[in-house]
Amino acid sequence: MRAEAETDDLSVAERLCATQLGVSYDKRDRSWTEHGEACLLATGQLYPACAVAMGMRTANISLCGYMELVPNVVGATYFVGVAGTVASCVWGTLRATRAEPNRALKAARFAAGMTPAVTLAGTFVFPRCMWNVHQTCVVWWAWSALFAMIFEWVVDSKFVARRARRGERVVTSDVVLPQLTYIIGFAITLKFYFTNSTDFFRGEILSANSFSWWCLSKHRAGTFAGSSQARTYTWRELFLVDGLYAALMMCVYRFNQYHGCGGVWGTF
Repeated sequence: MRAEAETDDLSVAERLCATQLGVSYDKRDRSWTEHGEACLLATGQLYPACAVAMGMRTANISLCGYMELVPNVVGATYFVGVAGTVASCVWGTLRATRAEPNRALKAARFAAGMTPAVTLAGTFVFPRCMWNVHQTCVVWWAWSALFAMIFEWVVDSKFVARRARRGERVVTSDVVLPQLTYIIGFAITLKFYFTNSTDFFRGEILSANSFSWWCLSKHRAGTFAGSSQARTYTWRELFLVDGLYAALMMCVYRFNQYHGCGGVWGTF
C-alpha cells in the first residue's frame, strides 16, 4: 500500500490533486502520450459534444438515444470510452479480488465489480430500440455501480481504520470526488427520468464520466495490496487494445440495431 508521507508536505490544493486526480498527478511530468486515463476521459467528451453540435433530432435525449443516429466516426469516440472503462473496471476488480484475504469479501468484491462492468457493456451492445434488454442493462448498471462504490468505501474505510489502530498509515485509492459526482448525476437522472430533457442528459453524462473516473483511478500505484506498481496505460493501451474492444462492441451494436430493430447501418 502507498504511504501517506509522500503527500505530507503538499498544500491543500496539491494534496487534493494528488489524491482525487492521483492517477494523472503521478504522471504530471511525463509526455501526454502516457496519460491514457486523461485521454480516455477527453475522448468520451467528444461524443456528446459532437452529437449536440450536429443538431440531430432524437426521440430520446440521452447518450443511448443519440447513439442510434450519429455516424460511426462519432459513435466510435464513445465506444472507446466505454470499452476502456469496462476493461479498467474488470482489471481493478480482479486486482481487488486477488488482494482480498477474506473469502467472503473476495467473492463480494468480485460480484460488486463485475456486475457494473458486464451491464455497462450490455448497455452499449444492445441498442435502445431493443428496449427490454437494453433498459435492464441500464438499470442494473446504474444501481450496481452505486452499490460498488458504497461497498468499496465501507470495506476500505474499515481496512484503513484497522491499520491505523496498529500505527500504520496507509491509503487505498484515496478517491472520493467521483463517488460524490456519480451520486449527484444519478440523482439528476432519477429526478428527470420521465422528462426526456437536456437535464436528464446532463445528469447521465455526469454519472457516466464519474464512473469512468472511479474505474481509472485504480490504475494508480499502491491502490491494491501486494501491487506496488501502477498499471501501464498509455495511448497504445487506450486506442490499440481498448480501441479493438470498442470496434467489436460497435459492430455488435450496429448489427443488433439493423437486425433486431429494422434500423440502418450507421454511416461513416
